Amino acid sequence: MGANNSRFFFTLLAMGAAIGLGNIWLFPYFSYKLTGLFFIPYLVALIVLGIPLLMLEFSIGQYFNKNAIDLFASIRKGFSSIGWLMIFNAFIAMSFYAVVLAWHIIYLLVSFGMQWQHDSKSYFF
Repeated sequence: MGANNSRFFFTLLAMGAAIGLGNIWLFPYFSYKLTGLFFIPYLVALIVLGIPLLMLEFSIGQYFNKNAIDLFASIRKGFSSIGWLMIFNAFIAMSFYAVVLAWHIIYLLVSFGMQWQHDSKSYFF
């Protein structure tokens, strides 16, 4: 796993950030509810908006060699608040993902026991 694989790992990280937990939950739900028709606007939004904006963010940050706050502040002093909002948004999202991941770990560990077998709906909800 040397330096030759750094692009591969970057691609995996970018895909994981783009997919996220929300898509893992919502995509199967909407696919079932809308008989698979949700897949077409999802792909259009991903190709038209998601991938270009992700590549734009990475390339601007790498080209100017600045973080989000300093990058927006270099455009205009008041724009540094946009960088702070981006960081705050990432903090909120990661806090949510940490809680959801903890729920998944708890449900995984509890599923090995049999304390929920008689009334699973009241146990989990």
